[in-house]
Amino acid sequence: MRLILPRFLSKHLCVGLLTLSQSVAIANTDEVETKDEETSTLSPSTQVSVSFSEEQQEHLGQRTKTTEGTPHPIKPLHKDVNYFVRGLMQDLMANLSFVNDKTPIAVSSFVLLDSNYQETNLLGLQISESLIHEVNKFGIPVIDFKSTSDIQVTNSGDFFFSKDPNKLAENLPIQFVIAGTLAQQQGGYIVNARIIGVSSKAVVSSAQAFISREASQAILDNARGHQAPTIHVTGG
Repeated sequence: MRLILPRFLSKHLCVGLLTLSQSVAIANTDEVETKDEETSTLSPSTQVSVSFSEEQQEHLGQRTKTTEGTPHPIKPLHKDVNYFVRGLMQDLMANLSFVNDKTPIAVSSFVLLDSNYQETNLLGLQISESLIHEVNKFGIPVIDFKSTSDIQVTNSGDFFFSKDPNKLAENLPIQFVIAGTLAQQQGGYIVNARIIGVSSKAVVSSAQAFISREASQAILDNARGHQAPTIHVTGG
């Protein structure tokens, strides 16, 4: 069946269809141009450079160090020394005996296992500092034997700690001591810790931990002089 329209209707219908097709073509062209602009803006070859001030980098935990003029971001550690010390303390408390809130305890520096037990490094010092905090969290009284009887006020700062035996108290109510050793190996450090009775010399608790090379070097690389110095411990 074929529909026959009057001539004037056929003319207007053809003009309308032509106008509609042109409008659609223009719209498609605009859309293509818009997509081309977006594609050009987000082209993979486009390089975006973002810079941060030192203060912003510190807040973001992405400080930079320069090697031959090229900055390299330093990612924050997911497991630092404190993380491993917390695990060490948990193990010490798990098999602990005789130590309670009535028995004051002290924490000594962790010494190098292959030394004469009179040498340590920054890692051994930090382990003892972290353990003071961990012991205190368990409600056990900690004696800080490096504290003095007064505060020294100087132009450099106000100081309460000292390593001068003449400024430290001689008789302290210390009944137990946390001590330990460090053994370096390829992947990091083995830490051997124990709680020892001062009078009896009996080991009332012991624990071992492994500190990864990443965590240990983060401490040792930032020692004075940018290297891990050997510190000689004086005194008995």
